[in-house]
Amino acid sequence: MATGKDQAKSEEVAHLEQVFKLADKNGDGFLSESELTHLLRVDMGRNVSDIAIKGIFALVYYKCRG
Repeated sequence: MATGKDQAKSEEVAHLEQVFKLADKNGDGFLSESELTHLLRVDMGRNVSDIAIKGIFALVYYKCRG
């Protein structure tokens, strides 16, 4: 039996999946630098520098390599 906390987490995951699908313009299952930049700057109205975007990608790359 799912608890209220489990339900909230499930709804949050579903929302994040929906946002990801909208941001993934070419539908390849990955976010490119340009897709992430568009999501943050245009869709979310954030003032994010190119250096910050590159830093995000560098961190993800580093974390994924182990």
